[in-house]
Amino acid sequence: SALQHPQLAMRMCVAQVLGEMKIEQAVPQLITLLKDDPESIGRNYAAMALGEIADRRAVEPLIEALHNTSDQEARRTILNALGKLRDPRAVASLIEVVQDGNPYTACFAVEALGEIGDSHAFEPILQVLEHWNTDKKKWVRSWAASALGRLDDDRAFEPLMNALHDQDPKVRIGSAYGLGFLGDTRAIPSLRHAYRNDQGIDDDTGDTVKGVARKSMSRIMDRYNAMLYQRLGKHPSDF
Repeated sequence: SALQHPQLAMRMCVAQVLGEMKIEQAVPQLITLLKDDPESIGRNYAAMALGEIADRRAVEPLIEALHNTSDQEARRTILNALGKLRDPRAVASLIEVVQDGNPYTACFAVEALGEIGDSHAFEPILQVLEHWNTDKKKWVRSWAASALGRLDDDRAFEPLMNALHDQDPKVRIGSAYGLGFLGDTRAIPSLRHAYRNDQGIDDDTGDTVKGVARKSMSRIMDRYNAMLYQRLGKHPSDF
């Protein structure tokens, strides 16, 4: 197997190609690479490939790898992979990463929890949104706001509405995203107000409160209309 090639560059290249092509037959060999490659970057490429393939056989090995490394870049790669796999088995370990309090890895764990959408993550993510206010941690709150909406948990509505008025424009942007993912039509008036009046911008991404509010209103209405058509037993083309 080329994944056992003595040259690191070859192992990395092969793992990347297998991931991009989503070759499920390579999952066992990639798991072996994740566990046994002597170079951390080789193990990272294996984790990335397993995330891209998104085969559930990789969940437990990725969780094990997460517990066995303290390297932040390696943990980031594994967290991203677990988010792509969207398997509830990873939730407890991801919550542990959030509760460890390291903002760098916590942001990726929060994002992965949002992708998985398990309601067990509600309280830990809410804690980040409402209480991570120190200079070193507060930037993670915008990630938490967005992820909270992805959980599809009605309890998220009030915290996200409060966050839409936060002093930090990044948190307001994250909240606007979260409300769009949550899909509750009660958010429409506040999102409309943000669209008309909030000039906040995220200097890092270029996102604006106005732009995200508009997208989220559209997302909510699309979801509402789809539910309405389903209840009526109709398709939009029938009208």
